Amino acid sequence: MSVIKASAIDLSQITFSDVKSDVHGRKMVFINRNGGKILVQTPKMYASNGIKRWRKKDAVDNLDDKFEMELSFYGENGSDKHSEELRTFHEKWNEFDELIKTKVIEKSKEWLSMPKLDKITLESVMYTPMVKIPKDKEGNELPYPSRVRVKLDREMDSNGSYTGKFLSNKKFKTEILMFDESKEKLEMNENNAETVVSKGSQVICIMELVYLSLSKTTISTKWKLVQAKVFGNRDSITGYAMLDEDSASQQEDLDTENEVVNTTLHKEDTTVVNEKKESEEQEESEEEEEEDEEEEEEDEESEEEEDEEGQQQEEEVKEPEPEPIPEPAVTKKVARTTTTRGKKVASVNA
Repeated sequence: MSVIKASAIDLSQITFSDVKSDVHGRKMVFINRNGGKILVQTPKMYASNGIKRWRKKDAVDNLDDKFEMELSFYGENGSDKHSEELRTFHEKWNEFDELIKTKVIEKSKEWLSMPKLDKITLESVMYTPMVKIPKDKEGNELPYPSRVRVKLDREMDSNGSYTGKFLSNKKFKTEILMFDESKEKLEMNENNAETVVSKGSQVICIMELVYLSLSKTTISTKWKLVQAKVFGNRDSITGYAMLDEDSASQQEDLDTENEVVNTTLHKEDTTVVNEKKESEEQEESEEEEEEDEEEEEEDEESEEEEDEEGQQQEEEVKEPEPEPIPEPAVTKKVARTTTTRGKKVASVNA
């Protein structure tokens, strides 16, 4: 059993077991690669909603809680190497979906007790693809990146209570391993999972294909998390970021003194240049504010659409409000003026 990058999977090496039933009567088929488990390493991807906890609407405890991550193909349309890796992963997973659907149709009588099954029925009614395409309630595709979903298995003790730990192997009690950018281990449990992988984080995951679940109404694969390397959301401030009051005051005084000296030496030219620069910066700032307002409106629409999608797919579970993919932070410039010999001189501080 070895880890392989998604782009390197040879689908001709994929095999399907005979159909099996668990203690609850649910049917499943195991999918292997060269006779062993399929362990895949993803490219670096956005976990736009972080680790999500799903809970039933009327739940009074955590017994039915479920945890998962959705990994976004955001950025696959670029021209760099990382974008190419995302595209290759996406294409490979679409091919994998097609392979599974072909096998289900071929084995429909044996696996589903259905003598005949056509592809249209399978795709429209039964099959949940590994690549999730965002859609509205009417089934229309939305202009958002496709995603793949990976589950987090929970540890249960002998009394049927959950311990708060996540496992990559229930039989051997192997915990899911999480690492930061420096390869330092991160401690994660049910109480802090949404903080360890917060909204907007990026991750590289190792995930395992557990089985193909079968019924006459739903057919889907289950992928579970084995390991992840977490790249935190750099647009979020999670630690102390306040400027020391005395230091800030001293720096401001020093800046003012420097401005006075420079203005005295070049008072006429500086006044003209700075007034022009101030006007340009004000116009640029107004344009940035308008763009921010437009992005906020688009984000609100995205959140509403994805929230409706979550309610449609799993009505009994309330999905946390999703957050859009973070865009690079925009540094706005602030103009201020100082007075030298009765003249106002404009300067711009970042």
